[in-house]
Amino acid sequence: MSLDTLPPEILEQIAFQLATDPVLGPPAHLRALLLAGRTFYDALCVDANPVLYAGVFAAKFDRRRLWYRGPGGRGGGGGGAVGEAEELRRRCGVLGRVKARRGCYRRLEARWDSEGEGEGETREILWTAYLMMLENDGANERHLRHAGIDGWLRDFWAHADGASGVARCMSEGRWPEDGDETALGMWLFWFLFKPEKYKDDHELTRLLKMFALGAHKYPLCEPSWVDFRPPPLPPVPEHSLVPHYGARIVLRPPPLAVPAILSYLALVNRRPASSTAAHIATLATMPIPPTAPATVAVIGGASRGGECACEWGRCLALGGGGGGGDGRPFRPGSLEGVWEGMFMYSEFPAYAALLAGAAPEVLYRSSVAQHRQTWKLREYHYRRRRRGGSSCGCERWGDADADETRGEEGKKEEGEGEVGEGEMKGPLPAGNPLRGYLSPGTRVEEESGRTWIEFRRSEGAVRYVRAGEGEGEGEGQEEDGEEVQDVVVTGEGHSAWGQFNLLGRVRPCDGFITLSKIYIDGDRGEWVYRGYLVGDAYGNLAGRWRDSLTPVGEQGYEGCFAMSRRR
Repeated sequence: MSLDTLPPEILEQIAFQLATDPVLGPPAHLRALLLAGRTFYDALCVDANPVLYAGVFAAKFDRRRLWYRGPGGRGGGGGGAVGEAEELRRRCGVLGRVKARRGCYRRLEARWDSEGEGEGETREILWTAYLMMLENDGANERHLRHAGIDGWLRDFWAHADGASGVARCMSEGRWPEDGDETALGMWLFWFLFKPEKYKDDHELTRLLKMFALGAHKYPLCEPSWVDFRPPPLPPVPEHSLVPHYGARIVLRPPPLAVPAILSYLALVNRRPASSTAAHIATLATMPIPPTAPATVAVIGGASRGGECACEWGRCLALGGGGGGGDGRPFRPGSLEGVWEGMFMYSEFPAYAALLAGAAPEVLYRSSVAQHRQTWKLREYHYRRRRRGGSSCGCERWGDADADETRGEEGKKEEGEGEVGEGEMKGPLPAGNPLRGYLSPGTRVEEESGRTWIEFRRSEGAVRYVRAGEGEGEGEGQEEDGEEVQDVVVTGEGHSAWGQFNLLGRVRPCDGFITLSKIYIDGDRGEWVYRGYLVGDAYGNLAGRWRDSLTPVGEQGYEGCFAMSRRR
């Protein structure tokens, strides 16, 4: 029997086995069959048989989000066999460029050719690898490491001609610029981080220290932490749309500060004291060092939405989109429990010099102290009937506080109860960011064993229910037909400085967490902790603390922190 006479299903099975053996790398063996004759090519090429290539894609890569339709039709489409076949082609092309070390250098023309030269190539590689890690269950990471992503990232950051430009700026005594490419590169570095590979890399430690502690140059979030309900961000230009499963979608990466903090603390807390003495003034290792998502995929612990589902939701929010399913930037109930970690601070004179315009060398040379701390957190939710639109339980960018502005005629909506006497309608209004987004005069009534708390204000009281009480078992911790509109966090903890109470709120649009930390004795003052929860089952709560005396419109004294869930 001639190969030309084989039934189509047998021919496709042969092609599938060739394409997936080996699993890592492009389907190179399939090329020989395609070149064997016109009959084979016509039956097996990607245009004629996208279902075959979609099956190859599913066998090789992890896939969680097969398509996403952008807001207002922008970036819509994608998915299906055609979208997966296109994603297979694009990922294999990008991985080939990673292997050839393309896009990670700026001025080494010998390593570049005329095709794809420039910033566009670097950007596509970074976005593709980043989105692969957001979907990672192990296979995507193996493909990236097989292609040499660790070396690619090392050169991107630390080579004298690295595409990030950071090494050149550091050698010239300048602060590197903060942009989408450096943000993507730092998130990738954290997602793939293995601290044992960098334990003796002092240049990389300096780089991470600069981004982690340089709060006056590298903000935690976009838009500003000052706004609880921020105005819309500028739209993403058409040329910046991100390729994804055959579509071009609207995404923005979160800033680089949080992954830099996680990488820095994970690195210095795995070094012996002797090698860190010049770097850390008061060494106190973290009881549970931050866990990178790549490690989670190995030990198994991600939720069904993926360990990085909220990072995907955050990218959508920054891009101006909504998103259903796993498109939420914060999963209600995820802060509940006991957290252990560290807060870190640099010398006050050195930080004051930085605020006055000093070069980054001052930060490199400054001593850093760190102390352990333990938090016990509780979440309380304001819930209401879902009124359509996004099912993620989070407000869209630019939404006004509907419950504060909808007027008398809107006091009762379909599915909502009457506003009782002495009760406020809607959640708490936006408050002071230095007090965890709560307004002055707000009193919290929390009793042991009670499943709800009341916030009393002059205009009435509003009740928030403890996370998990009367809620569903799903990832959103919400009853059918209800959504969590607002999350308030309370708690207490202790450190070497004494015992303290915590009170704050989660910003609905992007999951940004702000907590006021007040020491009980009163002699240690009040501090503001701001950051994000990165990851799920093995998530890390990381960000920066700030003094509460400096006005919000001015640069204050800041340090960094990271907390891991006690298991």
